[in-house]
Amino acid sequence: MRPWFAASAALFIAVAALPAQADEVVHSMSAVQSCLCARQLLSVRDGEVRAENQRYEASKRESESLSKTVEDARPHINTDNRADIESFTALLAKRDQAVAAFNEESARYATVVQRYNEAVNGNNAMCVGRLFDIEQMEAAKNNLACPR
Repeated sequence: MRPWFAASAALFIAVAALPAQADEVVHSMSAVQSCLCARQLLSVRDGEVRAENQRYEASKRESESLSKTVEDARPHINTDNRADIESFTALLAKRDQAVAAFNEESARYATVVQRYNEAVNGNNAMCVGRLFDIEQMEAAKNNLACPR
């Protein structure tokens, strides 16, 4: 068998294995706009996840740092010294506030990640595996108005 024939056969098999949906070019303006809006929403949600991740990580670091400080300070407290006890009690309160804030931040982060995952699913349903008419895509980009 000649190398070019084997390569042609392999290419034909690879192309034949693609989903039938990808073989058809989508010309519908509403389908094009839906895909572009899904991509736009995905981009927005990605930015939200990145920003929320930074807040989550900062809150986590604060909570972990204060928890470590409490554990490091605990064996050194002089229980006969009122100032030591008050200082440690204040440190415990600060740690508890940081833990509570981290728990709230964790819940917010989970919500943002869930919205991102929903946007990924929407983008996949609207766009993945589909070929869109280039002229329709360009026309839609120029006049795109996505719902909020």
